[in-house]
Amino acid sequence: MTGCVAAITTLGGKSDDGSQSADYNGNSNVVEQAGILGVERIIMVTSIGCGKTKDALSESTYNVLKDALVAKDKAERDLRMYTNLDWTIIRPGGLKSDPPTGKALLTEDETALGVIHRADVAALVVQVLGSQGKCTRKELSAVDPSLSSDYNSQTLSKLVPFEV
Repeated sequence: MTGCVAAITTLGGKSDDGSQSADYNGNSNVVEQAGILGVERIIMVTSIGCGKTKDALSESTYNVLKDALVAKDKAERDLRMYTNLDWTIIRPGGLKSDPPTGKALLTEDETALGVIHRADVAALVVQVLGSQGKCTRKELSAVDPSLSSDYNSQTLSKLVPFEV
């Protein structure tokens, strides 16, 4: 990261031993090294269900994802509390691997829940990266209102997009 102005971390997943080490340790290491190396900006991609969005998930969904969400939440906490960097947290909903729709959005709505294609998450990260400070110290959920799922039909029509 030497010489970088910004860093983006999307680390997550289980290691060979079944632990969520990348979710916490990996992300925290990126944050720490970014600070040491003089990076000015960091974007951390975690998940809906972390931080204040925990209640957006049903209890059963949260319990299935709990280990990962707790680890990601700790990494978010470290970013918020232990760094002076210009940061943004993006919390996508359920990830899909289909081609982008170009209709995904960011919102500050902590109840937002839905799905989103990975390519659309990447496009939103790029928008945030070029946001000229509008996204500084923001925690944003990322969903695609054009995609339906069993758990989002009531909330998506009410979302207020965050203008990047």
